[in-house]
Amino acid sequence: MQRDLGPDLVVVLDECTPFHVDKAYTRQSMHLSHRWAQRSLAEFDRGNDGAQALYGIIQGGVYEDLRRSH
Repeated sequence: MQRDLGPDLVVVLDECTPFHVDKAYTRQSMHLSHRWAQRSLAEFDRGNDGAQALYGIIQGGVYEDLRRSH
């Protein structure tokens, strides 16, 4: 859908967690967002004509070790 709108940057789907959630929830959310990012990249590559770029999202909330894990 984003490709059809014609932006220069296409953003992967992610779950933006509030900052007060615990680490276990943040980890689950991060893994969910990572799976979505992999699917987004595969779809983006399938129709990439070089006119747009895909923008990745770093997840992990306030937990630096989670942000560095992928």
